[in-house]
Amino acid sequence: MRFVHYLMRSKQKVTEYARKFKATKDIIVSHLGATINLAKYVKTMSEYDENNDTKVEALTKQAPEQFLAFLFLENADQSKYGTLMRNLNSQRSLGNDQYPKTAVDACEVLSNHKFDNFNKTIKKKEQKGKGDGNHKYESSNTKEDDSAVLSFAQLEGKCYCCGKLPYPPGLTR
Repeated sequence: MRFVHYLMRSKQKVTEYARKFKATKDIIVSHLGATINLAKYVKTMSEYDENNDTKVEALTKQAPEQFLAFLFLENADQSKYGTLMRNLNSQRSLGNDQYPKTAVDACEVLSNHKFDNFNKTIKKKEQKGKGDGNHKYESSNTKEDDSAVLSFAQLEGKCYCCGKLPYPPGLTR
């Protein structure tokens, strides 16, 4: 089911992700002919009272919104928002449920969250290699960058196409 597994791409903005997520949700609702029915989940909610029809109806409307908010956060790019998700999970396990209750609130939470440090280190590495477009052959001072530039074929001195050595055995460059 594409709707449940729609993931945010690493360079995708929150607004674009929200727009595509909503479009995917609308497609599912049009296929179902109604909103998503989570009757079993509603029965597990703490406020559920089977004798109070108005409360059951309100929870039935609330459940799909909570599910969409959870999916929206869960499928967000974890390299950017992983700490946010871990914090929400730990707060909930301590009895302090701070999860957004609607997809709009979830979008706002993601928009206000500063990216995790992991993403910043990736951007710095990408910027180092931007030079003139031929960054594989630029000299660098770190051993890590040098090892990443050379492939196995380059280390062996073999041709990329046929895999043969460029010189006959015994001759050196």
